[in-house]
Amino acid sequence: MGTAPSVPGIEPRRLDLGRGRALLVRAIEPGDAGALAELFDGLDLDARYRRFFCAYRPRPDFLDRMAGAAGLGNVGVVAWAEQAGAAPRLVAEAGYVRLPNGDGELAVTVAAGWRGWLGPYLVDAVLDAAAANGVPNLEADVLAANGPMLAVLRRRGAVVMAHEDWSVVRLLVGTGATPTWPGAHDRPRVLVEGSAGAWQSPDGGATGAQVLACPGPNARRGGCPALDGGTCPLAAGADLVVVSRPATPRPGPRWPRRTTSATRACPCASRPWSATAP
Repeated sequence: MGTAPSVPGIEPRRLDLGRGRALLVRAIEPGDAGALAELFDGLDLDARYRRFFCAYRPRPDFLDRMAGAAGLGNVGVVAWAEQAGAAPRLVAEAGYVRLPNGDGELAVTVAAGWRGWLGPYLVDAVLDAAAANGVPNLEADVLAANGPMLAVLRRRGAVVMAHEDWSVVRLLVGTGATPTWPGAHDRPRVLVEGSAGAWQSPDGGATGAQVLACPGPNARRGGCPALDGGTCPLAAGADLVVVSRPATPRPGPRWPRRTTSATRACPCASRPWSATAP
């Protein structure tokens, strides 16, 4: 398999799975192109659609770019299954491609039979590598029907970016404790809090605002930094915070008052919602 290139934040690691089996996780290398082709060829139609949003089969030039990620300023991680008496087999890949705004575009593929724990493990490895390489966030388009991937990213504090329809959700995951606003502050920034990610506003509608939707403190793993006495980069960098709350009050944090105190100079609005209202 050759020698994996040195990539900040990615150290080769071998996981002992017992019964003579192991999993080698390392940075992707140019010699992996053929194994990547086999991985993608082995996907069923559903898995292929979740990865590429169509029945696309990667061409050799696509695979060469993936395998040469390190030389292009991108990061890729692969997982090789090893078993006594059998040839190693590539069973998963994950990585990001640098975006013009400084973030990375995340993608993950896991072979059937290895799904469940390996995908989240590789996402964490890629997040660590992104942080080590100075990438503040990872962005990802995820099919709304892809519940497992949505759950993986939401458990890692993902917020929802503006998207055009409900079939695809664009998520933003911070490589630190909390996501930060992507790109330059060249248009109004609106943070919608408490919507559980169910917020659709492509390009902020007629205002041209940049909109991010945060699920709020009840849905965040580890709590909300602003309500825990710290600083939330999203709230601190917003020009307006909109608190989306139930039409019928229920027990929970009093977001409008607390968010206003946490953001200080940032205006805060409150918007009721119901089960039938988007």
